[in-house]
Amino acid sequence: MGTGNAFHAVTKYVERGSRELTILYLLGNMPIRYLIVGPLFACVLLLTLLRPKFGIIAFLGLLFIPPQFFFWGFIEWRMPFVVAMVLLISSVLNPPRRYFPVFSGTQRIWWTLLLASLINSVLWSADFDRSYAILVDTWLKTFTFAFLLILWTEDEKDVRRVLWTVVICFSLLAMRGLYQYSKGYEEIGGIGFTTMADRNDFAMHLAMVVPIAFFLVRTSDNRWVKFGLACSVVILFACIVATYSRMGFLLIGLSFSYLWFVSKRKILYLIVAGTIALVAVAVMPGKYFDRMATIFNDKEQDASITGRLDGWRYGWKMVEDHPITGVGLDTFETPKVYYHYADSGDSHPHVAHNAYIQIAAEAGIAAFIGWFMWILVSVKQLGSVVRGSVNEKLRACALALKLSISFYLVGAIFLSAEDRELLFVVLGLCIVVNSLYKREAEENVPQKYRLQGLAPSSAREPAV
Repeated sequence: MGTGNAFHAVTKYVERGSRELTILYLLGNMPIRYLIVGPLFACVLLLTLLRPKFGIIAFLGLLFIPPQFFFWGFIEWRMPFVVAMVLLISSVLNPPRRYFPVFSGTQRIWWTLLLASLINSVLWSADFDRSYAILVDTWLKTFTFAFLLILWTEDEKDVRRVLWTVVICFSLLAMRGLYQYSKGYEEIGGIGFTTMADRNDFAMHLAMVVPIAFFLVRTSDNRWVKFGLACSVVILFACIVATYSRMGFLLIGLSFSYLWFVSKRKILYLIVAGTIALVAVAVMPGKYFDRMATIFNDKEQDASITGRLDGWRYGWKMVEDHPITGVGLDTFETPKVYYHYADSGDSHPHVAHNAYIQIAAEAGIAAFIGWFMWILVSVKQLGSVVRGSVNEKLRACALALKLSISFYLVGAIFLSAEDRELLFVVLGLCIVVNSLYKREAEENVPQKYRLQGLAPSSAREPAV
């Protein structure tokens, strides 16, 4: 019995003049899953209100593995949204002790430009209701959470806690994908009705998590934890393969190159990687290699390339006609907009299949500049941390985040993935890691330089 039916039953029971408590009747007729999940969710909300750092972890878990997509009857609960609102209230009632520069630094210029351009695009959209919905449900939600993440991630321990949550969530999703593959599913993707439903999108997310998981492997002290994390890396790779995504195949090559680059035992790594490759060749069915072969020569691949190039061409026409406002958020594939720019023989509306063109076409050139420069500045700051930090774990973390963004930038060439939540989580952590590096540099300045207001070049704040 759903919530609406239960409410109707209670109303009817009261109308009969029963003296029994209606709350008891409601509990007695409510599905057992509500009686179990409801109190647990209430506890999560209470802990989020009292401890915002717990709320950050809870939101990430519910965002990447939403219970409503695994258990029937919870879709109307909107758990991630509710936790986000409680987390926002908690942050107001219990402000953090130390503020990281959320509203300062070079990135402030770019995210402000991006947000202003998105709002401007909605105001001039070809479909205001559709654009307004995507602005509130996706962009503002990810912006808000990224800022809350920055506020409440105060030290390296908090950073590792967030990264652990990301790795655990995607390892579980990868295990679910492998289970689906073992049951003969034709296409392995993420969770339906989310941004990871498509197999290419899912493969890109898994590839972004690989360097993060490997960072935790390298910096964990417990050997059993290392073993578990190493298993998660293998699971992530295996699920990328199981998606049959050609873009995922490309990202696997980049991932193996990264792992070889950071490995201290490169010869041993090549031997292990070669062994894994041989096992994969022996285990994977022939249709996988047949699909990967279409990357180079196949009619299906030709049609895929043609479709993507057409989407890029249509998107560029939109940019030429609406360089300031774009056509409106989430309106690229609407019939009114798409058929206005598509060729007469194109009868299948689709997105641009390119994040760079998609955001420029829908929100204007200024939005693209703000979005891309935010990412570029973050990568540059992480490079400064990798080169200048004396903290080995902080350097390794910065390198992992940098590689994660690099994999995203490659995947964004083939996907309209400009608003992915994992990207904003990584960008938020970039600000935190860079702030930790600045704090480290200030603490390492000798006392005599502090009194003079000077600092040696090795301890100066990195230029961005």
